[in-house]
Amino acid sequence: MNANARIIRLALFTLAALLLLPTAARAVPNSDGLVLWLDAADDSTVSQDATGRVRRWADKSSAANHALQKSVDSQPAYAAESIGSKPAIRFDGRSFLNLGKPEGLNFTPKKPFTIAVVYAASGGQMGTFISKGGGSANRRAYQFYTTPRGLGAIAYGSMREGPVERGPNVAMFVCDGTQSQVYARGGPVFSAAAGRSKSTCDVLIGARRKETDNSGAYYMLGGDVAEIVVYNRALGPKELNRLGQHFAEKYDLNVGSLTVDSVEGLADALRSPKAPARVDSLTETVIRFGDKAAPALESLIADPVRRPDGRRYPSTRRPEERSKRRPGRRIRPTA
Repeated sequence: MNANARIIRLALFTLAALLLLPTAARAVPNSDGLVLWLDAADDSTVSQDATGRVRRWADKSSAANHALQKSVDSQPAYAAESIGSKPAIRFDGRSFLNLGKPEGLNFTPKKPFTIAVVYAASGGQMGTFISKGGGSANRRAYQFYTTPRGLGAIAYGSMREGPVERGPNVAMFVCDGTQSQVYARGGPVFSAAAGRSKSTCDVLIGARRKETDNSGAYYMLGGDVAEIVVYNRALGPKELNRLGQHFAEKYDLNVGSLTVDSVEGLADALRSPKAPARVDSLTETVIRFGDKAAPALESLIADPVRRPDGRRYPSTRRPEERSKRRPGRRIRPTA
């Protein structure tokens, strides 16, 4: 059996076993460096009036960076059912929330950060998820936004945009201080060098400041935002992968594994309850890793596992044992 056939066979055995694995408990975002966590699914954090206009979206992190909007005309709406049938905050292109100028969100050149957003935008909808800055792009500290064709990001005055399929999505913007990377739809969208600009403007959700003197609101969002998390550090590949899986499972999004670029990340992706729905992408990832993927795959099927009713899960015997019983059987590589 050649190497590719062996790897594919191991992947198929593993995924077959995962079909009946119990759903793992959902983890909350890692709290290390978490400086903002806005979660519309937690209705206790959303303050709204009788018509559903949102005046306050409370921060669930320990930083207490709450997003506010006193003007009724600029308040977004509460959508009871949106992404994955869960609540979201709906921005109509005229509404936004203000986080003020908290030190925890005052990222300056060379400082790392990570922003992750669960959002839905369709058709020609576009606008800003979160921003700090106004005026021309090279005057803004940071901005994460959606365009009619995809996503865009600004890291310390350096702007880049890339295409992304429309619809509900998990998007991540990571900056290590010198380089930025945007991920969505199961993979990287673009990368760019970070700039050197900073801003004294306040931090907005759903818009950016129009001018550098902190006046006006511009490039306002049309779409739904279910959750936003911000870290004051650059999350690593394994952390991004787990955060992406957490959001995908919570909001029932088939976005794949965002950053399966390590054997450890592959093992995590295979253990995810969403693994059976991602057979194609996971098999391609296994083939890309080649023999390096074998230990991760074999570790998942090495020992028999029993279900709650006491019966064994299927396909838990080692591949060598199965081949002894059916010596003439061969599985050909898919490509």
